[in-house]
Amino acid sequence: MTVPSDANPFRRDREGFAVRLERPARALLGALASELAGVLTGATADDDPAVARLFPTAYPDDPARTMEFEHVAGEDLRRDRLERLQILSDSANARWLTEDQLLAWMGAINDARLVLGVRLGVTEETDARSFADDPDRARAWATYAYLSALLEAIVEALGDPLPERGSGA
Repeated sequence: MTVPSDANPFRRDREGFAVRLERPARALLGALASELAGVLTGATADDDPAVARLFPTAYPDDPARTMEFEHVAGEDLRRDRLERLQILSDSANARWLTEDQLLAWMGAINDARLVLGVRLGVTEETDARSFADDPDRARAWATYAYLSALLEAIVEALGDPLPERGSGA
């Protein structure tokens, strides 16, 4: 799966965004949303480094403030992530999204990308050759790369100006 460099799969119109993704990409996004929701509901930052990446320590030098922050905001942050994943799951087959839905996709895709990055041990030096000898990790890397390209396409589409009235869009 690749995001064509010459055609953004997200195109802004006056009411939102048209979505042009192939069926396998949509299935992947739905599956990732479900898997990540399972991770978020079944693990904590204390027992899963990927969850810790999604919920970094608020005050690294002040454990008491960190504990207070987690007590006050921790569940809200987790609930917000789960809501974004639910929106992605519910709308993975949609041909059109509102801006709020596309923003939810952006957050959910970024979260999935971060979790995959932790699981793969991605660094700035990591590339496809890093996983050439391991087909499972190579597939995970391909998914990571696809999510990165998709995230870039979403950011680009969100930055596009609204089409002029009467331009046919």
